[in-house]
Parts: sequence; C-alpha cells; structure tokens
Amino acid sequence: MTGMYKAQKRAILTAVVVTITMASIAFFLTVNLSALLIHYPVGMSVSRVRGDYWRLLRYLQLPGRLDFTYIPISQHGLRHFADVKIYIVLNELLMLVLAGISFTLTHKLKRRGQLWLLLAPLKWIMCIVLVGVVMSAVNFDTIFVGTHYMLFNNLDWILDQGRDPVILLMPVGFFTRLYLLWAGMTLFFLALFWIKICLSLKLRLDKSNHRRNQGYHDNSQDNN
Repeated sequence: MTGMYKAQKRAILTAVVVTITMASIAFFLTVNLSALLIHYPVGMSVSRVRGDYWRLLRYLQLPGRLDFTYIPISQHGLRHFADVKIYIVLNELLMLVLAGISFTLTHKLKRRGQLWLLLAPLKWIMCIVLVGVVMSAVNFDTIFVGTHYMLFNNLDWILDQGRDPVILLMPVGFFTRLYLLWAGMTLFFLALFWIKICLSLKLRLDKSNHRRNQGYHDNSQDNN
C-alpha cells in the first residue's frame, strides 16, 4: 500500500512537471509565431513592419542590442523590451531543463510499469487548465494589466504610441490571440502525451494477450 502511494505521488509530480514543460514549449512557439498575428497599422509598410518585428523577436531571444530599421523607439521602450527579454530567455532555459527532467521521470515510470498512473492526474490537469483558460479569457483585459503590474517593477510597459509606435502592432487583441494560441497548444501537447500513453499501454496489453494466447495454443498442441 505504501509503495503504491509513493508511486502515485511520483506520478502526480511527473504530471505537473510535464505540464509545465508543455506550457514552456508552447510559450516558446507562441513567441515565434506571434509575427503571424501582429496588427499592421494603416499607413505603415507591411514589409517594413514585419522586418522590424522579426528584429524584435531576434533581440528577445538572442544576444545583441535592439535596433529597428524603420520604427522609432524611445529609451522608455528599450528598457521595457529589455525587461521582457529576461522573462523570455528564462523561459527558454526552463524549457530545456524541464524537458530533460520530464523525460527522466516519465522513463522511470515506464521502466517500472507504472506509466498508467499518469493518466488520471493528466486528465485532471487538462480539465483544470481548460476551465482556467475559459474563465480568464472572459476577463482578459483586467488580467493582462494586473499581470504586468506583477511582472514588472516599473511602468515602462505603458508605452506611448507617439514615441513608441511599435505598440500599434500589439494591441490588446493581439495579446488575447497569443494567450489563446499558447493555451491551445499547451492543451494540445498534453492531450497528445495522454493519447501516446494510452496507445503505449494498449500496445503492451495486446502483446501480453498475444503471448498468452500463443502459450495457450502451444500447450494445446503439446497435449495433443
């Protein structure tokens, strides 16, 4: 009984780590897919806007300084994107570390024949995430502003479109779409992982039944 309790705790821990890993991967992909969702203001060249936005994405994930070719940016805006870069780089480091931990924990459960213990906690986590996403999407504007107050210890994130017209590319609707994309990918990855476990268990069961039937058939032939 004690052994099973410990196995269930390990499975819950693994499910939580896997969930954070999937969310981190989804965030990385969302950041890089965000160029497909930016708003193009009237009067601004699409090619120039797209080019400067890709420069922003490179700056946020790679060493170097932020230099826009066409869109002006103030020191106020530069400081904010420097703050954003910290969180994005931290997420990518976390993603790499947790991916290794998730693989190790999952492999241990598989080796012990306890992979099935992941199914229940993963299902509950997916339900909780889905409910949380629906509830937060209803009041996204308020949560979006509140999150900025928590994440940043300054007001640099309140950009003036006159001095930092880059903000015109990223209205609240843009961040709403990014949030839904991130949440959707997180749930999709978790569902794929859950399905993969189910298929793996079914395959193992089928092989076990096949060996049992084969042994029964061989025994019948020997008796005859």
